[in-house]
Amino acid sequence: MPDPIPTTPAAFPRNKRRLLFVSAVATLLSISGCVSDDEVDKATNQFVQAATTLTHDYQSLLANANTVEANNYIVNQTFAAEPINDPGIKGSAVLSADEIKSRGDAIKALTDYTTALATLAAGKPGDQIQADVATASTSAKSVTTGITTLVVTPPKGAKAPDFGTPAAAAATAIGDVLKVIENHRSASEIRASIKENDAKITPLYKALEDESTFYFERQTSQMRLVEITLLHTYNVAIAAKPVDQAQLLQLSDHLEQYEKDSAALETSDPTAAIKGFESAHAALVDLVTAVKPEEKKKFLAELIAQVKSFAAEVKTPSKSSSTTTNPTS
Repeated sequence: MPDPIPTTPAAFPRNKRRLLFVSAVATLLSISGCVSDDEVDKATNQFVQAATTLTHDYQSLLANANTVEANNYIVNQTFAAEPINDPGIKGSAVLSADEIKSRGDAIKALTDYTTALATLAAGKPGDQIQADVATASTSAKSVTTGITTLVVTPPKGAKAPDFGTPAAAAATAIGDVLKVIENHRSASEIRASIKENDAKITPLYKALEDESTFYFERQTSQMRLVEITLLHTYNVAIAAKPVDQAQLLQLSDHLEQYEKDSAALETSDPTAAIKGFESAHAALVDLVTAVKPEEKKKFLAELIAQVKSFAAEVKTPSKSSSTTTNPTS
C-alpha cells in the first residue's frame, strides 16, 4: 500500500515552499516567445563586468582623494614654512578606509539587485532566482550595517554630498522588493513593489554621481595648488645666484611627474559611468515591469543599448589611478 499523501504544511514544508516559489515565478515577467533569453544573459554579464570596473574606478578616485589632500597639506606647510609631519599628513585624509569600502558595497548592492531583476526578466529556473535574490539580499544588508557603524569625516572647509541617507534608504527599498519575491507573491504584486521602491533606490545613483563630481573637482583644484607651488619654487631657484643645478633637476622631475599625474586624473572621473549605470538600471526596471510582449521587446532593446553605453563609459583600472606629486621630496 503506498504511503499516504501528506496533508499538513509541516509534513512537506520544504517541497511546498519550493512549489510555491516555482509557481510564483513561472509566469513572472518571462520574455520567452518574445526575445531570446540569451540576449538578457549577455546584457547581464556585460553589465556585471562594467559594474565591477566601475567599483574599482570609483574607489580608486576616493582613495586618491586622500593622497591629493595630503599633498595639499604639504603645499600649505611649505608656503608657511611650517613643519611637515606624519600626524598632519594622516589627519588630512577626507575619507576613511571604511567610508571608501561603503561606496563599493553600495555599488555591489545595486549590481546584485539589478542582476536579480534580470534573472526574473529572463524567466530563469527557480533555483537561480532564489540564489540571485539571496545574494542581493546579503549585499543590501551589508550596506545597511556599514552605514550604521560609519563615522563620516567631511573635508575641512567643504561640505561633501550626503551619501549615508540615500544609501540607507536604497538598501531598505531593495530589501523590501526582495522580501516580496521571497514571499512568493504574485507577479502583479512584485511588479508593483519594484515600481514603488524604485523611487527610493535611484537617489543613491544621484548621490554617487554628486560625490564623484565633488571629489574629482576637489582633486583637480588641489593638484593645481601643487603645480603652483612647483612652478613658484622653480622660478625662485633659477633666479638664485648661483643656481643650484641639483635642485633644478629635482624640481623638473617633479614637474614632469605632475604632468603625468594630471593626465591620469583627467581620465579618472567616473561620473559619466555612474550615469550609464543608472540608465541601465532604469531600462531593466522597465523591462521587468512590462506586461505586453511588444513592450518587452522594446525595453529589451533599450536595455541592451544602455548596457553597451555603460560599458563604454567605464575606464580601465590602469587609467583610474594617479599618484600625486610631493613637492618636498
